[in-house]
Amino acid sequence: MKLNRIFILITAVTLLNGPLSAGGTNYYSLYGARTLALNGLYIAGVDGLNSTFSNPASLSYLTGSSLRLTVADLLEQQEFNSTRNGLFNSYRNDNFNLGGGLYWNFAPGMTAAVAYQPFVNYEVDWPYTVFSTRDSNAVILAFDMTNRLNVSAISPSFGISFGTISLGLSANIYHVTQFLAFPLQNNRPQGLAGYQVEYDENAWAYGFTLGAMADLSENLRLGLMVRSAFKADLKGDAKSSMFAALDSTETNVNVASKFEMPWVMGLGAVYKLSQSVAVNIDMSYSLWGNTQKTTNFTTENRLWQNGLNQTDSLLGISPASIPMNLRNSFSAGLGFEITGSEEMSYRFGYRFSQSQNTAESYTMLTPGVSQHWFSFGIEYRDENYTVDAGIAYSAGVSRQVNNGAFSPTSGKYSSNNIVPAVSINYAF
Repeated sequence: MKLNRIFILITAVTLLNGPLSAGGTNYYSLYGARTLALNGLYIAGVDGLNSTFSNPASLSYLTGSSLRLTVADLLEQQEFNSTRNGLFNSYRNDNFNLGGGLYWNFAPGMTAAVAYQPFVNYEVDWPYTVFSTRDSNAVILAFDMTNRLNVSAISPSFGISFGTISLGLSANIYHVTQFLAFPLQNNRPQGLAGYQVEYDENAWAYGFTLGAMADLSENLRLGLMVRSAFKADLKGDAKSSMFAALDSTETNVNVASKFEMPWVMGLGAVYKLSQSVAVNIDMSYSLWGNTQKTTNFTTENRLWQNGLNQTDSLLGISPASIPMNLRNSFSAGLGFEITGSEEMSYRFGYRFSQSQNTAESYTMLTPGVSQHWFSFGIEYRDENYTVDAGIAYSAGVSRQVNNGAFSPTSGKYSSNNIVPAVSINYAF
């Protein structure tokens, strides 16, 4: 047991002190190491405070009071084999991702909680260069091609049980930030290769999560969750020297856009095969098809707006109107948990996550493909502490997009992903 404890502590310390991040392109929500190891959904399961976001009804199964901290690292790399420009590989960036909170079981079957969670951390960042020739001169210009969307959530929650039925509610307060950076081609007579453009916006938004669980027998529990859609009216700054150089106007103007997240519904079951083995099966469905068809960026500067409205020869789209046109998507997974002793548990999982992208929405700023996820985790428990460590790997399902031989958006998109996570729970 001493060796097991040392192994768990080394794993936790390594992950807590390493460069931890989240960066993927399918709007992932990481709920905790246990949930990650058991396929990433775990809708009928109980994962302590982390279940606040996946199914708040699970709070009613908790006892005592507890403080929890979760760290996670979602390291995704995109690949785009462009029909026109050849092979691109994105950076595998590191950005710290931390969540946590506390709960209080103040009466039998009644638990209140408050949690903070990096709800979505969408990120893709490509190295991008442009080679230009004019007369006898040749120029190579380097640009950022970045789409970084962060949605963090603060959620006061409550769970209550009525015999074998449990209900839960989370009120979600979201803070949304979006940063976009991309090159913009100058097609005017001056003939310059291009300029960097950046959008930096943020806003607050609100929503809720409803959950229900039912113990159909001693060995079988069903779970159901519904998370509401929400809209954020983003505002911020747009920066570029292009319009100042060409039109003698500002380099920094106000910009506004709207961001939407869809309704999400989930269904799951946990079945005990024996005293030491449990299996969970889960599915979620996201109504992306009901969200906006384009993300429109507007400024109060007429010269800026006229320039942004043009379809760009580098992006293949208009930077004032980025195509979304997303489809409804689903995720489905299977997990196994093995209790090896009073102190140790081991977990395995698989999930298929369908991309929300359609052929019209694929660009280098929105390259997410469907993915196969494979996961593993371990847990150590003592009187006051529980330490969960999990890791998942995803293999992207390559997608060929044909929007014309000379379109910058045509080509084969793919990805791969590594996700380590640690959750530490202290009961008091």
